[in-house]
Amino acid sequence: MHFRDSRPPHDVQCEFERRLIVLFTTTLDETGLHAHATAHVNGARSDLALRFLSIRDGVHCFSLHVVATWPVPDAPNEVYFRNSSVGWFGFWARIPSAAAPPSDTADRSADCLRVAGATMRAESHLDSVVAVEQAIVDGIRRGARFASSHKEGGPTIHWRNGRFIRSDYGDSPDLIVSADQAVFLRALWLWQQFDVTSYAGGRYPTWTPGNSSSTDAAGVTGYRGPVAAPHVITRAPACRA
Repeated sequence: MHFRDSRPPHDVQCEFERRLIVLFTTTLDETGLHAHATAHVNGARSDLALRFLSIRDGVHCFSLHVVATWPVPDAPNEVYFRNSSVGWFGFWARIPSAAAPPSDTADRSADCLRVAGATMRAESHLDSVVAVEQAIVDGIRRGARFASSHKEGGPTIHWRNGRFIRSDYGDSPDLIVSADQAVFLRALWLWQQFDVTSYAGGRYPTWTPGNSSSTDAAGVTGYRGPVAAPHVITRAPACRA
């Protein structure tokens, strides 16, 4: 599908990452700016290609190409995979407004190259764990939040009245309020550790609450092993803020 958006490519990419819960890999070559990701949803694999095509009257033109594949199943499951894949694509396609493709899908104008270059540099400052942690904290203080909901309840993490707040509702209600940045980062990690480890291919360890034998980068005890890589733990929160 083709669509247009007033937001720059990096912000559009972050919005797709937020909905897909998967990170894109961005490349810039002689054919333009491309972002690729693979999402596994309900047993099906979806390969996504997001391409920045051109700028028209200050609006950015994109294309999104999705290929869904799944194991060869029996007939009933074949119907399930086809229907669910169509449904997921419809959900992802709600992000942009569909539009006709631009007449020139290989725009090499100065404006287009400038936007593409800015996209490639958008996260260059996230070059260390400390820098990523600070981007998370700054984003939360500007109004960004983390939230999740499922059948057992869910947590919300946000900033209010000079305090970091994590509130859990449902089967395991809880409330953590602190002005301490390290306490906030640990609470965030405890919630995000499953996704972080999944993104990293299972390479990174998890927090072990109460274990004083090791300390994380922020000086909080209970972390065993290296801190997760910056690009793993939070691209979307920093750019969503």
